[in-house]
Amino acid sequence: MEFLYRHGADITGSVLNCGSNYDRFNYRRFFPNCSGYQLLDLEAPKEWYGRERRDVIIADVQNMPQIPTNSEDCIIAYWLLYYLSDHKSALAEFKRVLKQNGILLATFIADTARNNTNILRRWTYNEACEMLKPFFIIEEAELYCETLEPPISLLATKQWERFIVDGGRRLLMTFIKASPI
Repeated sequence: MEFLYRHGADITGSVLNCGSNYDRFNYRRFFPNCSGYQLLDLEAPKEWYGRERRDVIIADVQNMPQIPTNSEDCIIAYWLLYYLSDHKSALAEFKRVLKQNGILLATFIADTARNNTNILRRWTYNEACEMLKPFFIIEEAELYCETLEPPISLLATKQWERFIVDGGRRLLMTFIKASPI
């Protein structure tokens, strides 16, 4: 959350929270000076059916024709990209809708020890940076790590080394601030 606190206060324009989970974690609070804040998700929660919400856009982040080109100052993609089958389409859409001086605030999960069958893709820090390169310039990256012993299942497969950073810490997540190329 410190990453959002640090960058959110500087945003004075529009913010699009993609894969927002309907702002369940109240990300809006990190952008006190923004001029507009919208949520974008694949479908509305059942409790919202029949109610009009002007701050909610129902769309797939991999194809957002209802969002104009160069219209957003900031896009939040927290807890999102690793659930997508086609993350490159989503990144291309983010680049399209962001203003030239806009920013993308995104997270990339790396931890293979946690079992979540919905997660389709995991990235180490280097993999996340490489994946963003065709679309964005990375302005800042922050690693969230823990010092833990590897689970036996990962030791047996020798995959643990992919997620170890200096000091024997396990990389859990990468937070990235990027701007469109």
